[in-house]
Amino acid sequence: MIGAVRYAVFGAACALVGCATPVLDAPQQWSGRLALRAQCPGSDNECPALAGGYELEGGVDRGALVFRSPLGIVLAELRWDQHGATRRVQGKTQHYDDVQAVVADTVAAGLPVAVLLDWLRGVPSPAMGWHVGGEQLLVARQEEPFVEVRVVPDRDALQVKERGTP
Repeated sequence: MIGAVRYAVFGAACALVGCATPVLDAPQQWSGRLALRAQCPGSDNECPALAGGYELEGGVDRGALVFRSPLGIVLAELRWDQHGATRRVQGKTQHYDDVQAVVADTVAAGLPVAVLLDWLRGVPSPAMGWHVGGEQLLVARQEEPFVEVRVVPDRDALQVKERGTP
């Protein structure tokens, strides 16, 4: 009887600890809404703004990021792993040496990939030359060249962050 109680207490403790720590083998997935404004390269004018949803899976070493219009249409799909990166827009695929190159060409030069992935997860990580703030609405802004990223992670992502898990 005492052995059964110990196993029950041990099982309950493991379940509670399991709720507080991420499962390392489980795929890491986040989603939410994103708005991007930027200065057009070689111009003082602002490029057309991008707004819609995103789905992020993976991390710095291997992953995928899909941008969708407000109507759910895929606008761009980025994929990367140790062999390189690709960006697919309107049926055309471009290849890059690494994920940093595809992010620089898609979002902003000089923005570290790890920082962008943190922002999409709802974590306001600092980046050199960027002003970052917010909790439920994360706003990151670079003045020169002008780029502004606004991220609203889905509610589930915010609840995970509040529980203290990445």
